[in-house]
Amino acid sequence: MKVGQAGPACRQAGKSDKKHILGLWQGATENSTVCNNLLDDIERINPSAAASLRKGLEETLTVHHLGVTGLLRKTLSTTNPIESCFSVTRTITGRVKRWSGGDMVQRWAVAALLRAEKKSKRVKATEREIPKLVAALGQKSLDRKEMVA
Repeated sequence: MKVGQAGPACRQAGKSDKKHILGLWQGATENSTVCNNLLDDIERINPSAAASLRKGLEETLTVHHLGVTGLLRKTLSTTNPIESCFSVTRTITGRVKRWSGGDMVQRWAVAALLRAEKKSKRVKATEREIPKLVAALGQKSLDRKEMVA
């Protein structure tokens, strides 16, 4: 869903509340204070929807603050890629019956992650979106270094 974490919340909400929640969420993702106030309002409408939104609030705001748009925003606004990676890793490492040491754990974890990488889909984005994200991340990194110095 294009609004990030509002999708799961809307699935939990009643039909009459969906449009209302989506409209409020789309307008509030610029500011964490506004989002928290909005979540308090949504909690009165549907507590489980608000809980779902609270869970992904920081990630949603990060994607917004980096200026990510379009297909890339849709990809980064979901936890599906990492959940898929964890699932493959869990399946492969679940086959081991007896761990013989930390070295073995690392080998199996790497093997599982390599398998997950082969199964993963390519990140959907236009040619313009990836360079914008890289530039935004570089700028954030520079800002952080200046704050530390």
